[in-house]
Amino acid sequence: MAEIPEILSVVPVLDHRLNIEFGSGSLLDLDMRHCMRTNRYYNLNKPEVFRAVVTDGDKLIFVPDDVFTPDIFPREAVNMALRKRYHDPIVFLQVQPLENSCIRLEMATGSVLLLNLENHRRTNRYRVLQNEELFRSVRAAGESLVFGTAEGGKTLRISEDELTHLMLSVPDQEEGLSE
Repeated sequence: MAEIPEILSVVPVLDHRLNIEFGSGSLLDLDMRHCMRTNRYYNLNKPEVFRAVVTDGDKLIFVPDDVFTPDIFPREAVNMALRKRYHDPIVFLQVQPLENSCIRLEMATGSVLLLNLENHRRTNRYRVLQNEELFRSVRAAGESLVFGTAEGGKTLRISEDELTHLMLSVPDQEEGLSE
């Protein structure tokens, strides 16, 4: 079986935003405005550089072989969407369950993540989310996503690292995919 690229496509849009489609089926509308004054991303302020972004499936590339213009890896893109600075807390502005096993996450950074759990809901860990009532109960609790309530009996908590993993991965047999 051919390996699915981590990044399927990237499209630059206005106001230093990138629309990124991941191999997992998840999408990211990455708002980079909070990064543009840092030394690392300063060269991306040039419109011709920002609009030149492409992907090789493993990373976002703005200027090939230019040590002054960074490439952005998938995990870094998701982390940029979750928080403005590395040590800042994650702030969810809105968590909305959608059709087709997706969850829309609006972040304080201005980014929007569309988490596709369709394939993950068939794994042992996330099988409980096949229950639509439980799936639709999703809410933010600090820096985690929580499904269900203590009173309801079943709960599932997804941490930041797990959220990043879900955004970027396609489950396989090793993750306990069940039919």
